[in-house]
Amino acid sequence: MTCLDKAAQKWKQLGFTKEILPIYFPLRELVFDGNDEPTSLTNNLARWCDNHFLNVPAQQFQYWLERRPTLVLLDGLDEISSKKQRQKVCKWIKRMCIGFSKACFVVASRATGFRKLDGIELELPHLRADIMDFSPTQQEAFLKKWFRAVYLFGLPPEGVPEQQWRRQQEEKADRRSGTIIEFLKDESNKAVQELAAVPMLLQIIAIIWKERKHLPRSRPALYDAALNYLLDYRDREREIEPLLPVEESRCVLAPAALWMQEELEKDEAPKKAMHQTMQPVLDTLAEQPSAAEFCEYLRDRAGLISDYDRDHYVFRHKSFREFLAALQLREDSHQTNRMETLIGHFGDNWWEESLRFFMSKSNDTIFDRFMGLFFQSPVSEQLDAHQQTLLQHLVREAPRKKIDALVEWLNNDTLSAQRRRYVMDCLKTIDTPEAIEAVNKADKSKMDKISRDYAEDIVAEASVEQESLIPVSKTDILETGDSFRNPIEGNVEYIKIPGGIYKYSLSGEMVTVPGLYFCKYPVTNKRYRRFIAYLAGKDKELAQRLPFNRFSEVLLTFAKSIEGYNKYLGNDPGKWQTELISIRDEDKRFNGD
Repeated sequence: MTCLDKAAQKWKQLGFTKEILPIYFPLRELVFDGNDEPTSLTNNLARWCDNHFLNVPAQQFQYWLERRPTLVLLDGLDEISSKKQRQKVCKWIKRMCIGFSKACFVVASRATGFRKLDGIELELPHLRADIMDFSPTQQEAFLKKWFRAVYLFGLPPEGVPEQQWRRQQEEKADRRSGTIIEFLKDESNKAVQELAAVPMLLQIIAIIWKERKHLPRSRPALYDAALNYLLDYRDREREIEPLLPVEESRCVLAPAALWMQEELEKDEAPKKAMHQTMQPVLDTLAEQPSAAEFCEYLRDRAGLISDYDRDHYVFRHKSFREFLAALQLREDSHQTNRMETLIGHFGDNWWEESLRFFMSKSNDTIFDRFMGLFFQSPVSEQLDAHQQTLLQHLVREAPRKKIDALVEWLNNDTLSAQRRRYVMDCLKTIDTPEAIEAVNKADKSKMDKISRDYAEDIVAEASVEQESLIPVSKTDILETGDSFRNPIEGNVEYIKIPGGIYKYSLSGEMVTVPGLYFCKYPVTNKRYRRFIAYLAGKDKELAQRLPFNRFSEVLLTFAKSIEGYNKYLGNDPGKWQTELISIRDEDKRFNGD
C-alpha cells in the first residue's frame, strides 16, 4: 500500500529514491517443471495473473524486472509443504536476485518454514526482520487498520457513490475495531489481553470477531477457536486441503502434549519419541499419515510446533501444549487415581496452566470430585499466597460448580482451622446464593475466632444491595459504635480506635487524639481498582453519589494541609488515574482481586 500511494510518494519511507513498482506473488502457487525445479519468475507471474483474470504476459514482467525499479513480494515460503521444494525455492530466489539487478526482493515466512538446519536459507546477503509482540498501542493500530482493510475490500453496490460507500464502510470498520479494543481493555478480559500481544493470535482474534461478531470471553474458548483456525480454517481459506480434519489432528496432538507435560516435564521433545507417541493414534485413522509427515505439517503449515534443534521439537507457544494436555486430562479424568495424581501437582509451576485449562473444561461432577479430593489431600494443609490465588482461579474458571463436597468439608469436625478458611474462600469465590448460605449456616461452634470473623465478612459482603449504596455520613459513623460496615466498599468493616489523651513516644508530651475508624483488613486490589475506575470516570454509580469534581476539590484542599502531599498528588485531577495506578497492575503474579 505504501508503494501504491504515488501521489504522496510514500515509497520514500521505504528508502527508495525513485517510484517503485510492487509485484506480489504467493509462493504456494509456484509451478515446478518435470524435473521438480521451479519455472521462471516471469512465467509464474503471468500464470498467476491469468488465474486472476488479468492479462499481463510474461514478456511484460520481464521488461519491468529488467528495466525499472521493482519490489517483488514473495509470500509464504513456509506454505510450500515439501522441505526439498523449499530448499530449491531458496536457490531459485538467489538466481532471481542475481538475474534481476534492478529488483528488490522481500520473502515472507514463518520462522518454522525457514531453517538453516534443514538447508532452507537464502545464501546471499540479506537483512532478516522478525515480528515482535505488539504493545497495547500497536494492538489498537493493527486492529483499526485491519478492519478498515477488510471492510473496504471490494466494490460499492450499484447506485451507491464510491465516496459515500467508503465513508460508510470506514465508520462500520471503526465501530467494529473500537468494540474489540474496548473488550481488550476490560479488566475481566486480561487472559485475552495476553494473547493479543502475539501478532498471529491478534489476527486470529480479529478474524473470530469479524465472523462471529463476538469474542469468546474465556481463554479456553479462544484457544479452541485459535487451534481450529491453525489446524484447518487457515488452509481452507487458501484453498489448501489440511493434512487431517481438525478433530483428528486434535486427537493426535492431545495425548502427545500430555506425554510431554507428564513424562518429559520439559518444553522440548525428542523427534523420534514424539513420532512413536503419535503413530499409534495415527494408525487408527482413515488417512494414516506417518508421524513424521504429520509433525512436518504441524511445523511448516499449522505453525504449532517448531524445531528446537536437529533432534527435538518444541511447541511454538507453550500455552498450546498446556491447553492440549488439559484436553487429554479431561478425557482421562474418569481413570482411577488420575485426579489424585493431578492434585499432587497443585502448586507446581510446570502444571499451573494445564490445571487451570483442565478445570475450565470440567463439568459439575469433575469439579465436585476435584474439590472433595483436594481437601482430603495433604497438599491443601498449608497454602502460600500464590497457591491460594491459584485455587481461586480454578474455582472461578470452572464453568459449572457443584458445592456438595465443599459444604461437607466445611462442616467436617476433623478439618483444621486453616483448611476450613480455604473451603470458605472457595465458596466465597463461587458466590452463588447457595454457596453464601452454606457459609452462613455452617456450625460456628466448630470454628476458631478468625474463621468465625471470616464467615461473617463473607456473608456481609455478599449481602450488599444496590439500593443500600449510599454515602455514609460522619454522623452515621459516630453513632455506629465500635465498628461499622461501609456498603460502598463491599461492606468491609471499620473498627473504632478510641480517641483520648496519649503520651507521644518521640517527645514524651501528652497529646489529645480524636477517635479513628480503621479498616479491619488491608486494601485489596479489587477495592483499589474501583478507586482507579472512579478516577477514570468509569464507575458511574460512585460518580452519582460523589461527583468527581467535588471529590477532587476537597482532596486538593486537604492536600495543602500536609507538607509535600500537594506536590506528590499534582494539581491536575485528570492525571490522577495514571499517576496512582499500581505499577503491578499488569503483572499476573500480583493482579488478582
